[in-house]
Amino acid sequence: VTPEVTLVAKCETVAPLYADKGLYGETRFDIYTVAPDSTMTHVGWTSFSPMPGCCGVVVSHGTHLEDKFRHGYVSDAFRRLKNKVAVALGYSMMIATTDMSNIPAVGNMIKSRYKITHTFPNKRTGRLIGLGVKKLGL
Repeated sequence: VTPEVTLVAKCETVAPLYADKGLYGETRFDIYTVAPDSTMTHVGWTSFSPMPGCCGVVVSHGTHLEDKFRHGYVSDAFRRLKNKVAVALGYSMMIATTDMSNIPAVGNMIKSRYKITHTFPNKRTGRLIGLGVKKLGL
């Protein structure tokens, strides 16, 4: 049985957040667990940016989950919370990239239900990059 975990996303930004209208610019969300006694523990962060020219797509980037919270129920809840935040902001699709040589990152992208639609070499680093696309609200 998977333990129940409560996560919250907190955002301190100068750019306004518009429910159902998306973001004005790049926005970082700090993610915390909330214990039954209301104690909050920082577990990681993620950033979203609106895709220029398309108000229905959000770009997920800069995501980090602290090592001790990886590979378990907190990481699963973290992925679900990212989706909930994006949907609450009115997005219907999320995109992200990953370094295809980083097997844990590719695995996380697949667990997050991205479909890796394209791969391409990054001309600056020479690394193979995967572009992931995910429909939200399903």
